[in-house]
Amino acid sequence: MVKNSEPFIGRARFTPSLSCTVERMQHDAQQAKAMAIKLESDLFVAPIQDADEDMDNKMEGMVKDNANELEEGASGHVTARIEHLWEQKGLNKAEAELSIGEATEKVRIELDHWLSYLRNALHT
Repeated sequence: MVKNSEPFIGRARFTPSLSCTVERMQHDAQQAKAMAIKLESDLFVAPIQDADEDMDNKMEGMVKDNANELEEGASGHVTARIEHLWEQKGLNKAEAELSIGEATEKVRIELDHWLSYLRNALHT
């Protein structure tokens, strides 16, 4: 560690307008969800499978059950929370029925929750 000899100077950060489109936020939300599921499988499921390689078929079945429980437990809770918020705000309609503001809010909720899960639970 090094002592900071200069004061921290904050700067305004702006998001390009392209990043705020509904299509881009949907794409980012899908990527964040895929990354979360991939990291969960790498962090939680792979070590369990590696440790039980020498076990019989019964133990391998238990490992697969544990993997399914982890996916349902972690990512499933995030998905359930997103759907719950959509229901509370009346956003659980078909995409064609949503106004532009509602579609943006729906995608923003999903993206925010997946990014929050990645930052806080998986420390990425």
